[in-house]
Amino acid sequence: IVYAIVNPMRVTLTQLNENIAREMRERHLQIVEILQNVANNHFSQLEVSCQDILSIVNQQLIPGNIDPEAKVDFMRLQGDLCRYVNEFAPEKRKEFYQVRCKSVYSEAYKIASTQCPPHSLTRLALVLNYTMFLAETLNEVHDAVIPFLQNETSAHQFFLSLKNIITYRPLLYHHYCHLLSTISNEIKSISN
Repeated sequence: IVYAIVNPMRVTLTQLNENIAREMRERHLQIVEILQNVANNHFSQLEVSCQDILSIVNQQLIPGNIDPEAKVDFMRLQGDLCRYVNEFAPEKRKEFYQVRCKSVYSEAYKIASTQCPPHSLTRLALVLNYTMFLAETLNEVHDAVIPFLQNETSAHQFFLSLKNIITYRPLLYHHYCHLLSTISNEIKSISN
């Protein structure tokens, strides 16, 4: 349900930003101003929706939850929502969402790595989202790859587990391919 609410907003904002960039190139500044106002309104709606969902997760779903899989999944959702708002946030607010996202993902990974089995889909989805955030948003490719490979049972198990995510969550295929490429490049740079 959460993604059904948030993803259309993200698609709309992406399209608006593409239109703003095109109109800027063509020097249609009045249209840019109108589109920017519309984008600002849509961003406000995205931010409020994500904050509302985060409030429910923080106050009702995580406290007292003793199932580590559920707790990690809810914490991953927290990180995802912060990441989504960060995608469209004005520069002056990006740092807040980046710090919060990294903190939540990090805490969730601590729980997942000690309380969830290595083949857990919840754990693997968290690792995938956290590594994508570190590599793409923070440009911390080394930090995105090496700690997870060191902490996972083995690199082979890690790759097989990511393959299992694809089996159960086919929409993650693009992210899986991108992550494999990132890992491959990082390993090459380390070995040189």
